[in-house]
Amino acid sequence: FAWLAIKHRTTAKILSKIIPPLKDAVEWNGWPVSVITDDLTYEGKMKALREGPYGRCVYHCDNNVVDHQTVNIEFENGVTANLTVHGHSAFEGRSIRIDGTKATLIGEFLFSGEQIWLYDKYSGKKEKIFEGHLELTGHGGGDTGLMNAFIDLMKRNISKPLTDAKASLESHIMAFAAEKSRLEGKIINMAEYRREVLDL
Repeated sequence: FAWLAIKHRTTAKILSKIIPPLKDAVEWNGWPVSVITDDLTYEGKMKALREGPYGRCVYHCDNNVVDHQTVNIEFENGVTANLTVHGHSAFEGRSIRIDGTKATLIGEFLFSGEQIWLYDKYSGKKEKIFEGHLELTGHGGGDTGLMNAFIDLMKRNISKPLTDAKASLESHIMAFAAEKSRLEGKIINMAEYRREVLDL
């Protein structure tokens, strides 16, 4: 529909009056539109795409962001984790699978809905233990949650965060280590890498 809205604006506008859900797509002003220009008129959006960096062809520009990546992690206690990121999925969102000795947890956090399932390995039973809906804002509402927590902290409405600063720092160091591993083609020892980045 995005192609139709750009190439055949009149047709798209007519269709959006006939099919109400299309109206939002024609007049969309949220992300990613909101980051390319402050002029959210049709003309302003087209000007930003023609003249700014966001209108460049992704295959012929200097964008070096990976479109897929797999990271294998072995923790000090022997637990292993695998993170797979790819930009060409049919589903927008995130999923997680945690396998233990007694059960498997599978979570899907998609814009079509969130759910977590528990699969008991002994009984074979499958149980939905959580269901919800992601916000359509940045990172499924995560960006808003971070800002609200920061504002609460500034107002001294201090509540226990879901993760503390140390855990947040460690997750960022792990992300930087994964990128170093990708660029240099080698396994990264986290103890050594922590010393390297924290002693700067």
